[in-house]
Amino acid sequence: KNLRKNVRFRLSAEKIVTQYYELRVLPKPIILNFETEIIYPKYINKKSEKTENIGDMVIPEGTTIKWKFFTRDTEVIQLRFKDKKVSIKSQGSNAFNYSRKFLRSHDYSISSINSFLNNNDSLQYNIRVVKDAFPEIRAEEYKDSVYESRLYFQGVIKDDYGFSKLTFKYKYLNEGDTV
Repeated sequence: KNLRKNVRFRLSAEKIVTQYYELRVLPKPIILNFETEIIYPKYINKKSEKTENIGDMVIPEGTTIKWKFFTRDTEVIQLRFKDKKVSIKSQGSNAFNYSRKFLRSHDYSISSINSFLNNNDSLQYNIRVVKDAFPEIRAEEYKDSVYESRLYFQGVIKDDYGFSKLTFKYKYLNEGDTV
C-alpha cells in the first residue's frame, strides 16, 4: 500500500517457496507548478503581468497568454481547448512552454503524460475574454436664448480603455455655402 520504491518479494506456503518477484513503482507524471505571462494588446497601455498557479483568468480581447509548466516525470503536457488539443513535448528538461492569443472565451484543461501513465487527472480552468467595446461619442447642440447666432455644444465621449485626445472641428458657413 502506497509504495514509493520498488519491492522484491517471494511467496511461501508450507515448504514451497517461489522465486523472487519485483513490484516496480512507475513514475507518475506530475505538474509541480506553472507560470503564466499575460501580454495585453498594445492599445490598452497596460504592462504584462506574471502569475503563478492561476488558471482561471478574465482578460481583454486580443491578449496573449504564455504558459510555462514545471513538471516531474512528464514527457508531454496536453492542453485541451474547445477548438483544439495541443500536445507539448519535453525538450530535454522538466519545463514546457506554450502561448496563445485569445479572441474569445475558452474552457481548457491541462494533463501531464508519460510512457507509463496517461494521467486522467486534469486541471480544469476557464479563460473569459472581455470584448472590446466601440468608443461612444454623443454631442448635442444648444442655441443661446439671447444671442441666436451663438451655439453651444455639450457631449460625452467614452471608451473602455480611455482616450487620449478629443478634437472639435467646425467650419463657419455663410448663407449659400456648401460643405
